[in-house]
Amino acid sequence: TNLPEGFAGLTRNRQEDCISISKALLLGARREISPELNRVFRETGLVHLLAISGLHVGIIVMLVNVLLNRLPGTLVSRTVSLIFITWTYAVVTGCSPSVVRASLLVTFCFLAKLFHRQTNLLHSLALAALIILIVNPGTLWDPGFQLSFTATLGIALYYHSFLTMLRWVPGKWLRTGLAVSLAAQVITTPVSALWFNRVGILGFVTGLPLIPITTVALVTGLTYLMLGACPFLGSLMGRLHTSAVSIMVQAAEWESCIPWITG
Repeated sequence: TNLPEGFAGLTRNRQEDCISISKALLLGARREISPELNRVFRETGLVHLLAISGLHVGIIVMLVNVLLNRLPGTLVSRTVSLIFITWTYAVVTGCSPSVVRASLLVTFCFLAKLFHRQTNLLHSLALAALIILIVNPGTLWDPGFQLSFTATLGIALYYHSFLTMLRWVPGKWLRTGLAVSLAAQVITTPVSALWFNRVGILGFVTGLPLIPITTVALVTGLTYLMLGACPFLGSLMGRLHTSAVSIMVQAAEWESCIPWITG
């Protein structure tokens, strides 16, 4: 898959690092990340940003939904098209537990909308877990499965509580980001400690500045992959993606220098 060429202006080592991060971020291809850079992201508690996850699926759904709403078609055709594209991306990126979970939730949500039914996140999450475990019971012991479902469960259960507790924090985006991070962190910490013998003590704080940067990198990168052939839009998305990925790498390296960032 062709990726943006804007990395050519960087030094050789930085160019290789950014290209490997870009491939991991968009396609789930993490084997090309150097051991040193992998260590940096793991020790700062930011390695989850490189995993193909529900965030990727959410952005795909958002972009595709915007495009489909501007094209002629019925609700049925748009729903089928969106679900098909979602699962195509899941297959292309390797069908990791987090992507399958997110794709199932998207499927449930849009099918419920099609049949004029309401959805319940906890019920949908439980059904998604049941389907995955029926297909492959051994997935229960996969750390990606456990982290994905516990993080989503934590957000579903504790997000509003943390949002209320953090009402003194200025800025809606900061308050929301902290609430989501804390809700996910509080329930995934035991799982991380069990599998990796390491806990990101400050990960929920240090990761906050990278959330908008990562989102920009994902939106522009995925848009580039879908519409890269468009002369102006493709070039613009490619350059924005390049800049966002470069900032991600530099920020992760700076944060790895913070003492006691993990324990």
